[in-house]
Amino acid sequence: FTSNLLSYYAINTFASIGIEREQSQPADYFSLPYLDLNVREHIEIIEQKKLELFNNDITNQQLEKINKIIFEKLVLDDIEKSLISYALEINLPLITKTNNNIFNPIQIKDDTLLNYAQIFLDRFGENFNDDKNRFIVEIWHTNQILGMLFKIIPKKKFTSEIIKQKNVNNTTVLNLLVQIGSEKITENLFIQKDIRGFEKDYFYIFKPNEKHLWHKAIGYLDVQEFADAMIQNGKI
Repeated sequence: FTSNLLSYYAINTFASIGIEREQSQPADYFSLPYLDLNVREHIEIIEQKKLELFNNDITNQQLEKINKIIFEKLVLDDIEKSLISYALEINLPLITKTNNNIFNPIQIKDDTLLNYAQIFLDRFGENFNDDKNRFIVEIWHTNQILGMLFKIIPKKKFTSEIIKQKNVNNTTVLNLLVQIGSEKITENLFIQKDIRGFEKDYFYIFKPNEKHLWHKAIGYLDVQEFADAMIQNGKI
């Protein structure tokens, strides 16, 4: 009941979430899985600190320890952890209207981009890396649009798995999309929220620069769609 797992279940299954007067019912709570856990000491520390000030670093540290124990007990993989993260960091603020940061542009140094790119490196690296070639991700960043180009390059030219392109602007990005034959660019990019496709030497995805569109959980969905397309076309 103290953990992120409760919030994840509530957002996805509780009937009261998002209505005017939210009140969880016993049936909601009792639907949670029972786990035999040794977290009493962490709970006691939290209760003690609540008397002083609830929102403090020590309390948050203990809550994180509880989450870690629960996740380890459930043997959650990275995809499942990403789904919980998305529910709490993206869905919850949307429901409660308490945080508009999810629509803010991602800065080029933000780990969000690296985490998203790493999913593709992990998924396709084993298919494309060999004695002669390396699979890399090239990030194109502007304040309005973000793009990633997934390329196979000669190993002798390899410098890094993730390359951040500098001096990129919206005009450069749109010119590239025109060159690769994308139609209805404005409609696709800002209504459907992304443009993706394949070229001879690489494949790509472009989306508006909004944090919620590049979350790691979305990355797992995107990488699976590319993998399915490649399998259907015999590319992997």
